[in-house]
Amino acid sequence: MAEQGDGAGQPDYMVIGDTLDRIRDEMNDKFVSLAQNMEQQLVDLRQQLEAEKKVTADLRRQLKNSQEQCEEFKQECSEKSHDLNQINDFYQSNADASAFQKLCADVVERHQALAEQLQNIEYGGDVGPMNKAWQDEIYKIVQHIQGSANASEQAAIVDELKNRTRELENIQKVMNGEQPASVLEDLADQCEERHAAQQGDPMSTYQAPGKIEDANALQDNKDWEALLREFVASPPKGGDDGMQQRNELYLQELGDRIGDLQQVKDILDRKKDENVAQEDVQEQARNLLLAVQQRHTDTESRVQDTVNNNNNDDVQRLNALRDNDTNWRRELGGMVSQVVEHEEEPEEQWWLDKDDKRRKAYDAILTEQHEQDTLMKDAVYLNRELRDEIQEEKTPYTPLYIPIEPINKHRVLGTLYDAGEVCDFLAVVNPEMIDKRAVHRPANTEDPIPLTDKQVWENACLLLSSCKAMALQLPSYQPHAWCNPKHHAPVLIAVLNGLAKERLKNYVNIEKHPEIIRLLTTNELNDDPEKVRHNMTPSEVLKRWMNLTLGRPMNTEMGNMAVDLYNTLRQIDSQFAAQSPTLNNGIMNKGAADKLLDCVANKLHIQHNLETEDLMRVNPKLEELLAARVFDINNGLSKLSDDEKNKYKSFWTDDNPNDDAYLPWLNSQLPPHLKIGNLYRDLSDGIILAHILERSQRGVINWKRMRKQIRHKFDKVANCNYVYDVMKQKFPFSLVGIAGPDIVDGQQKYIHTILWQIMRYQATKKLSELSFGGKEVTDNDILKWSKETHAKLANPRSKTASGFRDRVLTTCVFYLELMKVLTEGDDTVRDDLVNYEVPPLESQSDDNMMTERMANARYAISLIRMHGGDVFILPEDLVTMDQKAVLSVYAAIMTVDYERRTKPVNSNQYNPDASLADLEKAEQAVYGSGGFEG
Repeated sequence: MAEQGDGAGQPDYMVIGDTLDRIRDEMNDKFVSLAQNMEQQLVDLRQQLEAEKKVTADLRRQLKNSQEQCEEFKQECSEKSHDLNQINDFYQSNADASAFQKLCADVVERHQALAEQLQNIEYGGDVGPMNKAWQDEIYKIVQHIQGSANASEQAAIVDELKNRTRELENIQKVMNGEQPASVLEDLADQCEERHAAQQGDPMSTYQAPGKIEDANALQDNKDWEALLREFVASPPKGGDDGMQQRNELYLQELGDRIGDLQQVKDILDRKKDENVAQEDVQEQARNLLLAVQQRHTDTESRVQDTVNNNNNDDVQRLNALRDNDTNWRRELGGMVSQVVEHEEEPEEQWWLDKDDKRRKAYDAILTEQHEQDTLMKDAVYLNRELRDEIQEEKTPYTPLYIPIEPINKHRVLGTLYDAGEVCDFLAVVNPEMIDKRAVHRPANTEDPIPLTDKQVWENACLLLSSCKAMALQLPSYQPHAWCNPKHHAPVLIAVLNGLAKERLKNYVNIEKHPEIIRLLTTNELNDDPEKVRHNMTPSEVLKRWMNLTLGRPMNTEMGNMAVDLYNTLRQIDSQFAAQSPTLNNGIMNKGAADKLLDCVANKLHIQHNLETEDLMRVNPKLEELLAARVFDINNGLSKLSDDEKNKYKSFWTDDNPNDDAYLPWLNSQLPPHLKIGNLYRDLSDGIILAHILERSQRGVINWKRMRKQIRHKFDKVANCNYVYDVMKQKFPFSLVGIAGPDIVDGQQKYIHTILWQIMRYQATKKLSELSFGGKEVTDNDILKWSKETHAKLANPRSKTASGFRDRVLTTCVFYLELMKVLTEGDDTVRDDLVNYEVPPLESQSDDNMMTERMANARYAISLIRMHGGDVFILPEDLVTMDQKAVLSVYAAIMTVDYERRTKPVNSNQYNPDASLADLEKAEQAVYGSGGFEG
């Protein structure tokens, strides 16, 4: 007899059947509602399409007329150039007056025809004044030639007019987007050089046919040169000849999106159909997303071809199209995400799904197909690299998150949304950069519950601020981006990519392996060592190493890294070559993968958790990490001789260790193409300093005064002089004895002085705005605040620091107690994690309880970052009371205090939508259309 269920004595199978029927009905209602919504959207889109077609028809007519008008004006420009050539020919051939008279008559007749033609094609302007001005100019030239005895002066005037015609043609090309706006500066410089020659300047490089002495002509030259300089300051915007083509592309995209919605509806209908294999539905969904991605790439490329890069409106429209396309792909991905999941969810509820609000937060995260594929591979990477057995410090929390199983979008994003495991990964990459003890974790590992919004927010602050201190390039460093469904995926992927690349440096670096010298070219060996060291990233070293070992040119792009690593090991290790099979067609197989992992683990003694499938399925991050570990143990490069070590030691010796405090801070504020490796070389043209000053005070730099194309030292001097003037006039800096050329020449003392003042300005700027109404914050203000704040602590374990050089600061307990006062009530500072018994440091050589001091410093820095403070220091800097580190920490803690006063915690504090407007403007690497985009 069948067992009875709990409800109304019905059998279990009947209860299950009723439940399935109810679910099926609910799903059918949802799909019907979705279909109706889609139908309405299609109707609306068709109506919009019809309206767009009418507008386009009018635009096409206007554009046709506009193009014809442009052609007429271009032809007139060409005719004017021809006029000048004729005058020059008449002058040189001593033509009689009738030839000049005929030319004047021809010009008048041509202008009449031009006016009539422009009227026929609906030109709304009046060309009469322009034509009359040219006729008068021709007449004056003719009269001047006929009445002048100075032939060389007339030749110079004619030459000047011909040059102006050429300059007008170049200005037109700039307006059309055919040439960059920087051409205008070259034209102005050439014009200045030409005018100097026309006045007899022997230093001018221009060969003028004569000297101009006529006062009116000289004044006209000045006016023309001033006009060109005005164009340099404010480049003229071009027209929009590509509007018609862009509108057609936009309309085509609109129609394609209607088709996308129809395909989504078909996919969802087929998913309900029991007769359709789910693998086929998944393949259809994936193909849709990939096709849309390819379509958008093609469309954006075609739109790019119609854009005038010197017209900001055009550029902004292109960027808006790209953003709109990205949002559309994300929306489509959200609609079909459940169809293309990599693995299905198990029936047992996952502990992170216990909080419905929390689950909705990470299920709402939008990803494109390529982002989702990347995250699935990253999940495998983290599963292999965050297992307890390969970490030095085991944590009871890791098994709650790792391994991520099953690997699907829901599990991967849900696991990493806490930011805790990503913080653990950062600690593996750079243990000095973060204290894992500060990271929020579930309170109970036996019966865990998801973290609160506040805890996730603070973990994200800690993670992103630490990445910023490491100078990793991220789309945003704001916690709003981490918690926002549209911004989360790009930020997460950038963090994981950056950390994976940074981790390679632990195994592949020229300081640890000087034999990397063998991989440098002759030119590099003769180049600036610091520049070469900066450019030789681990990925570049691994590429050159494997290519060299395999007998290929070192710049050959890598294919499958696991295959190349396998073949490289066979070249290096003859025993491994004898025991391992040759790959067929360059494809990794199970036998070869097993042999490779066995050699890595048992012969090279490299501890890892890789599995055979990892090498066969292709996971670039895991493969590159494995290659780096093999390179570290056995790279086959011959060691350097003593003579070679002495000859090339500058390639791995840091002659400027004090620069380490500035480079991460600078690079975190620069776009990727401006990332620097040497203060004195890379700051010498003034461009980097201009970016940093702009970040410090928005709008302070007039980018039109900066010279982007550095042709010679004079351009560097001009930039640095301008930057110096900005610092002197707009910032409260002490620049006594410093000048622009000192920056160009890389004077270490002066550059450090400038950077320290900018760093201090940035550290105290927000504090000044929050607490002093914009007035400059002094050291005494900060010390007074610290003493008053510390006095609020009921039972202090540290004495109050009397100044920035008080040795009590070397224990770092004082900083932790300040944070304890600020975060009273939320148990941010845990007493059991603070080493209160540490005595003050007696001297720089005192290493008593240094481990405990460093732990306190690391904990203090992590807590400051967790609460929104940005500090670009290492624990060692704080323990040794480095001046920059001490002031930075004081200012950061004080800023946290005043931010909490002006923005008290409320229910909306951790809502990612609350500050998205601020996020959009705060995270621009280069502001608006200003600055240099590289």
